[in-house]
Amino acid sequence: MRGSFVLALALAALPIIWGASRVGGEGGGGAAWGLATLLAGVVLEAGLLLIRRNPVLGLRMVAAGSIGVVLLLFWMFFIVIPAVAIIGIVAYSRAKHAGWRRGAATA
Repeated sequence: MRGSFVLALALAALPIIWGASRVGGEGGGGAAWGLATLLAGVVLEAGLLLIRRNPVLGLRMVAAGSIGVVLLLFWMFFIVIPAVAIIGIVAYSRAKHAGWRRGAATA
């Protein structure tokens, strides 16, 4: 379980690294695109780290970050879609082990 979480964190760090390299490297549209990718990666990473304390918020952040990464890196779908699927499975598994049950998010 811990190994799969480390893998998910590493996969979630890739958009952060890619986005940071784009922000510093180019001006104009490339920097904005890189910043958006960086922020999507940060939301994804934060959701993974938050999922033990607050499973509902963590899963929502993972979903939002995943959607952002997929939309921003659409030309690499053959890499991004499986990576996001792995992250989603790990996030759901961690939320389930933290005591979250489906339907528990109703307020």
